[in-house]
Amino acid sequence: MTIRERSDGLTKRPEKAADSCTNSATETRDWARGTRLVLFWCLPIVILVASSWIGGRYLAVVWPVLLTWMGLACLLNAWRCHRLHCYLTGPYFLLLALAALLHGLDVVPLGDRGWSMLSVALLVGGPLLVYVPEWALGRYRNPAIR
Repeated sequence: MTIRERSDGLTKRPEKAADSCTNSATETRDWARGTRLVLFWCLPIVILVASSWIGGRYLAVVWPVLLTWMGLACLLNAWRCHRLHCYLTGPYFLLLALAALLHGLDVVPLGDRGWSMLSVALLVGGPLLVYVPEWALGRYRNPAIR
């Protein structure tokens, strides 16, 4: 949030920083829109959720690879256009990738429902980290404001 000073030296009430930095240049750099949104996040999520019901040892490879793909895409998108939720979902997806790898290798046993639990974490935690911060603070983070 920014605080703007008035000419009389007093401060004005805080405004959402994201409103001041949203512009067409930022939006065109945003991968979380259009076709790239589908390729980088929607398609991998569909594959992950579908594969959790199929089961099998290949999940120990598929889940970490796809979640790492999604997490790195989020972090790159945060760097490219400062999309607020990408700062949160990138590390979250990478942590889920690590959890999936450790579960798949039986280092961290999550039981018979382990892949389903990871699916729930993805389908509940992901949207929460996407929508709540952007609803509260705006879509884009202004890097000039520290």
